[in-house]
Amino acid sequence: AQIERIVANIQNVGKIHNELVISGQSSLTSRSNDTLITSNVKMRFVGDKRFSATSIKVVTENGTVYLMGIVNHAEAQAASEVASGSRGVSRVVELFEYVD
Repeated sequence: AQIERIVANIQNVGKIHNELVISGQSSLTSRSNDTLITSNVKMRFVGDKRFSATSIKVVTENGTVYLMGIVNHAEAQAASEVASGSRGVSRVVELFEYVD
């Protein structure tokens, strides 16, 4: 909560999604698995024609996939659906800015 307050006072910050998790250092195996998950999600994005794969950034941490980008609601839902159906994904967090 303290970090959220600090970030809220930074100029031009419009919205904050507090998804901070306190945990130990991740293992090499965990980081490698996250990289594989991110690659798999991005590959599946390329095959889906409901949204542009290049308009969505994918970051994975401990099996949680974070999706970021400027999209409309239909694109966000499609991307979230594709990501959540990918192997190894335990959770999807949408951090989109919507244009519609």
